[in-house]
Formats: sequence, structure tokens, C-alpha cells
Amino acid sequence: MKKNHTYICLAIIMATLNACKSDEPPVIVESQNPIMLGVGHKPTRATIIEHDSMLIKHDMGGGNYTLDSYVTGTTTQYHKDNWVYYFPDGERWWFRTGNTMYNTYWPKANNLDFLAYMPHKERLAQSTFEPEPYQPTIGASFSCTLPLVYNGTTPPAGVVTQDNVQEFVYAYTCNKGYDDQVAAGGAIPLQFVHPTAAIYLKLAQSYRMTLSSISLENIYNQGTYSCTNDTGDPAFEYGTWSHHGDKTGNDLVLNFNKKVPEDINYNTVFAGPILVLPQALDNVILDIKAQRTDGTTYNKALNFNTVDAAYRKWECGKKYTYTLQLDDNNEEILFKIEVEPWTDVEHEHIVDVE
Repeated sequence: MKKNHTYICLAIIMATLNACKSDEPPVIVESQNPIMLGVGHKPTRATIIEHDSMLIKHDMGGGNYTLDSYVTGTTTQYHKDNWVYYFPDGERWWFRTGNTMYNTYWPKANNLDFLAYMPHKERLAQSTFEPEPYQPTIGASFSCTLPLVYNGTTPPAGVVTQDNVQEFVYAYTCNKGYDDQVAAGGAIPLQFVHPTAAIYLKLAQSYRMTLSSISLENIYNQGTYSCTNDTGDPAFEYGTWSHHGDKTGNDLVLNFNKKVPEDINYNTVFAGPILVLPQALDNVILDIKAQRTDGTTYNKALNFNTVDAAYRKWECGKKYTYTLQLDDNNEEILFKIEVEPWTDVEHEHIVDVE
């Protein structure tokens, strides 16, 4: 797999932006070897991170991340909640505190486990992800509770819904030392990956109705994600989810109340990305409610148990585009499922919804 790196050059000389005494950095100096990290991105796409160049764009939610590191085999932290910031002037990443850019250096005798994540710690609550205590024999993990409501509007301050939830990406690599940095060409690779899945919705044709809501019923929205160490192998796999709570009656409700075709164009994504936890879709119901122009109600549902097993799941780092064909005579919905690993279309599948 080709890996594009933007170098975080933590050189011996400190660069300062309007530095002041109150912004003295917590410089870590054990050796004379600066830590350099190569930032790349797995081929994933969701709300903000569509390709490597977006990792550096402050106006798109990138350009900042938090770095933690631990002495390998221990819970001893070497970096703790360190802010790493992309500084366009010079096109490089720096550790940052206040207005001061600073450097850190390799330990004299120990290797490190690196954990990096976006959004930056100060905005992490907007993603609903939270780091769990580090366990060196198990690895890094995060807890998460994704919101179950989408209204198509800006939520009140302090409220997180599917309308404003922040995308979360992370990188995790273990047992690295200065010799690994040299062997890797001058930088330890950090490959950011997306632990969630994303849903997009389309209409196949231009109907005349008001789309009230679409619900995904009986899904998990709480869980703990256990990271997998990125060894640099192109066959690197995502981590694993363990789900919390009872999914029965746990429904993701997407409220629209939009007219078709006035407000929603056919064959165009009208909702998404909606972030969801990867999971099996056994007994998950997709329910569609609408009002026809004559005032009658349109209500159809799909049980994913009737879908081929290959499409009865959400997986990490994949997006699922559901194209709905709503028959005006209320007899059936043609439901097309497209699954993409964020790049090329991988599958298409069509089923009838009775």
C-alpha cells in the first residue's frame, strides 16, 4: 500500500510563534535524537478526512491532533495529551502549547507505543469518543456513544446529534524506537484510520411526496473499540468493537419533513454521512415514513434478516449508500445497497421490500 507522509519534524531548534513566558513548553529531552512522525491516512472517508491533504486543513477539522505515548510494556506515559499542530508557514507539524512550538526526543533506553487521534483533545467530546486507561498487554481502546437523532438542523450549543457529531480517526503503533525511525526512512509512520462506518441515503427517482423520517431500529450505538497495532503490513486490520446495552428498541431516527422533488433531488445523496458503530444487522429494521400529495400515509419497512448475509453488517472504514425506490402504488420498495471501502464500489445488491 502506498503511504503518503507529511513529516512532523521535531528538530533540535525550537520554532516560536509570538512566544511568551507563560507558554513555556513541557520539552521532553532524554537523548539528542528528535522524534519524527510520518502522518498518513488509510483509504477511509467520512465527514472531514477524505484524503491525506485534509489532515492538515484547519478549516475542515484537521490540522490538530492529540498524541499520547507510553513506554513499551508499561503504563508510564512519555507524552500525555500533547497537542500536535500543523503550521502552514514552513509546511510542517509541531508540538504546541499556547503560542509556542516545541520539540520532543527519544528516550535513551526505551521504546514507545504511540497513540494519536483527531479531533484534538479540546474538541474530542464533539466526537463522543473517549480514551480508556492504557493497558500495555491489551493495547489502546476508546469508549463511544454515538447520537441517535438527526434533524437536519443546527443543534443547540453543547448538544451533539448526528447533525454535528465530529468524525474520529486514530493511529496506533507500538514498540518503536529511534532505530525504527531510521529504518523507516526518517519518520515513524502514523496511519490514521476510521473506526466507525457511515451511511448515505439517496432516492432513485423523483417522487411527489413529503419524506417524514427514516429509522434504523434495533441498533447498537454504545461500545468500546480496541485498537490493533499498525505493524506497517499492508494487510493491517481495523480493531474490534464490543457493544454495550440492549439494542432492542434502540433506534436511530433521521427526521426530514422534506418535499420531494422540491427539497430532495433524486439520485443525489440527501443525508449522510451518518456515523454508526460497526455491527451485525440481524433483526435491524429500516423504516420509511412519508406523506403522499393526496394526504395518505406511506410506511414501508425492511428487515435486514431478508438481505443477503454479505450486506447484513456494517464494517469499520466503509460507507454504505442506500438508494430507495419508493413505489407510489404502495406495493414495494426497491432497495439498492452499495458498499464502498471509501474508494471504489465493492458491491451492489438489490432486494424487494414487501
